[in-house]
Amino acid sequence: MREAGWGAWVAVACLFVSGQSCAALGSMMQSAGLQPPEVEFQEAVLVQAPSRKLLAAYACPNALATQTGLPLQAAALSCRGLFGAPPTAQQTQVAFDLRFKVKNPNRVPLPLAALSTAVSVFPESQSQRLGDVCVAICSPQDVTCNREGQKLCQSQPTSVQDAALNFLVSQGLRLATGQRLESGLPPLSAEQSVDVVARFAFAPEGLLPAFVSLAKQSVAELKQAQAPSFRIPYNLEGQVHADGGALGPLSANFGNIKGEWQMPTQALVPGM
Repeated sequence: MREAGWGAWVAVACLFVSGQSCAALGSMMQSAGLQPPEVEFQEAVLVQAPSRKLLAAYACPNALATQTGLPLQAAALSCRGLFGAPPTAQQTQVAFDLRFKVKNPNRVPLPLAALSTAVSVFPESQSQRLGDVCVAICSPQDVTCNREGQKLCQSQPTSVQDAALNFLVSQGLRLATGQRLESGLPPLSAEQSVDVVARFAFAPEGLLPAFVSLAKQSVAELKQAQAPSFRIPYNLEGQVHADGGALGPLSANFGNIKGEWQMPTQALVPGM
């Protein structure tokens, strides 16, 4: 989690001194043993999800037809009688909050610029990589800061070769106090920590194949008009990036975080 990261505030100081002095300052700061930002992951909380009944209504026709040999139309009619009309893709959207603490262990300010994360589901079996996403923490109105955040994001390697298959989307950042970060996040002052919440969502088409697979495993429950107990195992990893100016980005890792989301009995509707 720790990488050479003393240069974030050195770069800020370099704005006020000559290049030669800046090099000397950088050397001095390195020998001072300043620390990179520290990231403490807290939890990944499911905040939006369809009910199990909606998921069963969506997945039932294909699962029932495959397992019983019924024509798809006949299976769809049977499923409608059991669970009601199938939901729209939007009704099956799943979103989650990542909560973590970022600390500046140094005695000088540290500017943060971007957050990147990647998510896989069913990591122990089919290991479906649903996407990578990177978002600038800076304010869109702060041209310099936002530019650095975007540059950091563009430099991040992605595990998804085809952008059309990247099913992970950002839905915003906020502080744990509820304050949204559209207005940006000031540099962390000396030895300051801040609790950040990042919300992400899966594009509906990303999880639908997984829902069908889960329903096929629970066809006995479907036959008895019971909604299957959908569970989604996941693996999370990511980085918080500080802006090191001429010295380059300073990144602190979090992950690999393993857990499981249980689909609720009643649909979850997010608030942000």
